[in-house]
Amino acid sequence: PPARIDWHHRAKTGELATVEFREPRLSKVAVVVDTRPEAYVARPGGVPAPRRGAVAAFTLAGQLLAEGVPVGFGTVPPGEGWTPVGTGAEQRATLRERLAGDGAVPWLAPEDAPAVPEIVAALTARLAPDTQVLFVSPLCDDGSVAVARRLDAAGHSVTVVSPDPTDSGTVAGAYGRLERWRRLSTLRGAGVPVTDWDPEDGIEGVVRRVTQ
Repeated sequence: PPARIDWHHRAKTGELATVEFREPRLSKVAVVVDTRPEAYVARPGGVPAPRRGAVAAFTLAGQLLAEGVPVGFGTVPPGEGWTPVGTGAEQRATLRERLAGDGAVPWLAPEDAPAVPEIVAALTARLAPDTQVLFVSPLCDDGSVAVARRLDAAGHSVTVVSPDPTDSGTVAGAYGRLERWRRLSTLRGAGVPVTDWDPEDGIEGVVRRVTQ
């Protein structure tokens, strides 16, 4: 049809081409916090990494909701705090309630958790195929890397935000930091974006890097 002809391209090159129209569609995002026992690491006297993750999760979700992006919330492994993807002020209030309390993201580590394949299967069963995942994890064990990679392999675009709970002031802490860097490098090498976050620096920079 004449309305589909790109007349600027025609005038410039002499060739006929059509204008492609694409229906704009907002992404769906699930912010998922790692609450497996292995994630409960903290600097001496500090806040456990999952609770740091809850702060990051709410801040990121709030920014995405403000931009009109549908956002949901969950944990690894999936728990009762699962919140389906939604939009608007009511969804923001629901996420605040989930993340401010310790029901969904407790202060104390659970005694155990299912194996990684079971965790990913339970999570993907709750995610629509086109839902992107923001996985908030300290990456303190290889299981967290496996969760991110399996979610990515299942077709969900995964971005990792990783609060750093390590302390290089001791030999064990320095070793833990090196191991964590190795995991960050492994994910980046596999094409999974990772934002390393030192909670002492605040969350604003992380929000800018992840949501832009």
